[in-house]
This record gives sequence, C-alpha cells and structure tokens, in this order.
Amino acid sequence: MAEKTIFFTLLIILAFSCKSISEFQTEDATGKDYDINISSILMRLDPLNNMVLVDDKNFIHRYTNQTEKTFTYNDNTLGMISHVDVTDPLKIVIYKKDYGVAIFLDNTLSEIDRINLYENGFTEIPCVASSNDGNLWIYDYTDYRIKKITQDGRVILESMSMLDFGLQNIKPFHMQERYGKLILQDENQGIFLFDNLGQYIQPFPFKLQNEVQFDGSKICFLDGNDFTCYNVERYQEFSVPIGEHKKTGLKNIKAGDKIFYYIYADGIDIIPKRS
Repeated sequence: MAEKTIFFTLLIILAFSCKSISEFQTEDATGKDYDINISSILMRLDPLNNMVLVDDKNFIHRYTNQTEKTFTYNDNTLGMISHVDVTDPLKIVIYKKDYGVAIFLDNTLSEIDRINLYENGFTEIPCVASSNDGNLWIYDYTDYRIKKITQDGRVILESMSMLDFGLQNIKPFHMQERYGKLILQDENQGIFLFDNLGQYIQPFPFKLQNEVQFDGSKICFLDGNDFTCYNVERYQEFSVPIGEHKKTGLKNIKAGDKIFYYIYADGIDIIPKRS
C-alpha cells in the first residue's frame, strides 16, 4: 500500500512538473516573457524615472521606475496619440496630430487643460513639446518656424524661417526641450539643435525612424547592437553594447538612472546597468 502511495505521488509531481515546463515553453515561444507585457506604441521616461506608455488601444499608463502601474488615462474621441512629452512630470503633454489637439495631464494622468491648435489658426503642426516655462513649443510647417505659444494659443516667441537657416523642407516628427536646448528630429534629414529662443545652433547627421532620448547635453538612440550617446557640448560619442540582452524585434531603448528599458512590440524588458 505504501509503495502504491509513493508511486501515485510521484506521478502527480511529474504531471505538474511537465505542465509547468510546457507552459514556460509556450510563453517563451510566443515572445510574451517580458518584464512588462504590453503592446506599446510610445514610451517616455520623465526626470523622476517614472515611465509613461501609450498602448495600441490608445491608453496611457504611468509606471514607477520598476513595473508598478499607478495611473491610466484614455480618450478615444480625437484619434490616436502621436506624441507624448513628460519633461514636466506635473504637466504631461499628449498630442493628437490628426485633430491638432494638445491635452495637458497632471501626474495622476488627470486632464487639466487642452488646446485645439486648428481653432487657433495653426493648421499643420507635426509635433509639439513642453517648454521650460510652462508653455508649448510647436513646429509650424506652413511657414517653417518654431513657435512658443501659451495654452490659449497666443504666440509669445518664434524663430526665423528654417529656410533662412538653409534648412529645406524640415518636417520633424519629434521635438523636445531640456535645460535650455531644443531639438527637432527629422528621420530623413537628421537632428537640429536650437537654443530656448529658437536660435539655430547646428545639425547632427543621425537619421533615425525612432525618436531619440535627449537630456539637454546628450542625444541617445539605438544604433544596431549598440546604445549610442552623442554629447552635443563636447562633441564626443560613446556606445554601450546591448547584444547580450537583446531579443528579436527590439524597437528602441531608453536609459534611466540605473536601468535600461528594452522596448519591443509586445513588451518591455528592464535591464540593470553595469556598475
């Protein structure tokens, strides 16, 4: 009797073990073994290392600097979100390019204000960005100028035409200001650096489809099997190999203070930086 009991006990243990192995293999084979399983369209890191994601259903999710989801926002009334700026964690900007609407959220992803750029006379705005004084940068493709506007649509600063700088047909998909520097990113022509008065400084020949990460002094981006950063003040470039942790389908990488975020179509892996 004791031998039969032991035999059946072993069978039960084996059955559960086989099931666990099978489940693990299925999860791994379908590529769902990420630290955060989410179909992400956009991902941003704020200065406090909180992560803001836009998923394929147009929801915005805010995470702590690890994997804890804290807040969610959704508004499907005006099309898909084309841009998110988290430079100010207390005043997040989301932009819906198809309708020319910028929406301002607080740090709990609650809406605090919005502006319809079309209704304020701006008809072709490919991207927007937070300014360091609480206003909004826009790139106006109708006259090729960078403009800073208030939340009620009043222009308080504008650059010269890009044509005056010798820049032809610039149509950026990403712009960002950090610490008195502003970048425009055009996937066909590279990255253009301006000061916070809209004065053109210089170009950088990084022609990329994914938006770069910019902290005011460094432009960082995924470059094949490397995560590359270029210092715009010292004109120095350095790279970190990422092949060791890379999986098939890597779309982009963002760098936090102590970790890297590897971004895939169906999830995000969190990789500690080497000390």
